Amino acid sequence: MVCIEFFFEKIAKIGLTKEIWLLYSSIMYTRIYRTKNKDGSVREYLQIVETRRVPEKSYPVQRLLLNVARIDHLGEKGKEQLFNLARGILKVLGKEIGDIEEITDVKKTGDKFWWGFLAILSGVWKLLKLDSIIKGLSDGKKIQFPIEKVIFAIVAGRLYGKVSERGIYHWLEKVYKGFGLDKIEMQWLYRGLDILAERWDEVEGRLKGRVLDLFHQEANILFIDTTSLVYWGKGDGRFTKRGYSKQRRGDKNQVVIGVALVNGLPIGIEIEPGNTSDVEVMRKMIGRFKERFNFKKVCIVADAGMVKIKDTESYRERDWKYLVRAKASEKVVKEKVKEARETADWEKVDDGLWAKRFEVKFSDGKKEWLIVVKDEAEERYDRESRASIIKRLREKEGKDMKELLSNKGYKKYVATGSEIKINEEKMKESEIWDGIWVIRTNEEFEDIKVAIERYKDLWMVEKVFKDLKNILSISPIGHWKESRIKGHIYACFLSLVAAFIIRKEVKDIGVSLPFEDVIEALKDLRVEWILVNKKKFLVRDELNDWQKGLFKRVKVQIPPSVLETS
Repeated sequence: MVCIEFFFEKIAKIGLTKEIWLLYSSIMYTRIYRTKNKDGSVREYLQIVETRRVPEKSYPVQRLLLNVARIDHLGEKGKEQLFNLARGILKVLGKEIGDIEEITDVKKTGDKFWWGFLAILSGVWKLLKLDSIIKGLSDGKKIQFPIEKVIFAIVAGRLYGKVSERGIYHWLEKVYKGFGLDKIEMQWLYRGLDILAERWDEVEGRLKGRVLDLFHQEANILFIDTTSLVYWGKGDGRFTKRGYSKQRRGDKNQVVIGVALVNGLPIGIEIEPGNTSDVEVMRKMIGRFKERFNFKKVCIVADAGMVKIKDTESYRERDWKYLVRAKASEKVVKEKVKEARETADWEKVDDGLWAKRFEVKFSDGKKEWLIVVKDEAEERYDRESRASIIKRLREKEGKDMKELLSNKGYKKYVATGSEIKINEEKMKESEIWDGIWVIRTNEEFEDIKVAIERYKDLWMVEKVFKDLKNILSISPIGHWKESRIKGHIYACFLSLVAAFIIRKEVKDIGVSLPFEDVIEALKDLRVEWILVNKKKFLVRDELNDWQKGLFKRVKVQIPPSVLETS
């Protein structure tokens, strides 16, 4: 449908008619795609393909525009059906089969519009019931613009990398008008942020329930992490403050953000002034979420900067549960790892995975457990890596230390001085850490395997946090008003939730592509106007199999290949 003359050319090649011919294009052509069945038989598909160049590659790449038909098993009846389809297409063009030689003018106008990813996002939007949740914000208020479409546009713009409302406004000019976003005014985008900030508690409460319902989860464990976000605007500073910057921008004001997840699902966010401590942010979040959502248990998920002894002391004082990676530099951790190495009574957790648990008592009578985990595969890898490093260092012994300036991995095995000399004590000490990692927790698990499996779940949670921080780090945030700063961040959080749902659905259909590639492939699906004998057709890009599967998962009907004619 995208390039009708090539369709006719293939019809001629498979013997339907000798009278059909075409005008070749330099960038579009047909191909027969063959794939084998398990029994060795071959399936053949007629496809229309476009060759194009992309900036990051030095060679042209192909893009599938249309799967026309399966042609290996057509038979006479199938050929007749395909011929009737060709006749129908010609009828749309006002032509007959005998007039085919008159179709000589096929052009691409260059007018392309964003479509594919927005279509998927619209399906996710409805799955989360954000369409009704956001529309509900206008209840009892005289909002003179379509608030739901405005918030959808902001969230979509964030996912497309648009960092400001002005950028989103201009980006909307290239969005397919079928989404109804083409009439949005820029002032509505700013006002939309104000309303989102003003009514966030309502949005968050209903969204949390829907996320849990969607994946049939119970709100039994609350995971929390924090980050900071640099502020680049020139507001009055009552909300944005100087504080410890995890982005290493102590010269800038910032806000502190806490993120809450339930069983790995993002369900809430807290925004505090930039000088608020992580523990204080967590205290507020835990109080708010336990009261509103009736959580049975709270578990702190902490990054490397928040697992120090002083932090876990604060958690224990508040009776918070924590399950975090212990720091190897802490004295008690070193002692327990050495003790574990000296004993043979490790508990088998899984094939090649062993663990040993130690109880640690504190002066206030409370206690925690250190779980030393040994991975045999990692142990072999660490041992072989160190042996390779030591071998190279022995070859360099006596040479100038400057030769190692750029290799920190080597320097930890070298004694201080001007010449390279292996520190035998450090080398021996490093051996005890081969394949070892340590969990710190104040929750007494009956089964040590449960604790390890839960910690492995936290790796997935931390991946979600990383994605969130990437989305929230879209800068510069230059709004002057506190409500718009908050609205901007809340919209980013909605973007994260939508991206998380897409990730889950893609995983469920068995797609092995990296998630970033999946998103880019969806963004690359667009609609384009083509001109056939001075008649315009708005044609969408063809979907591959996994994209069709994703449309089905998010309950979006795939539209016809030709969306409009003029």
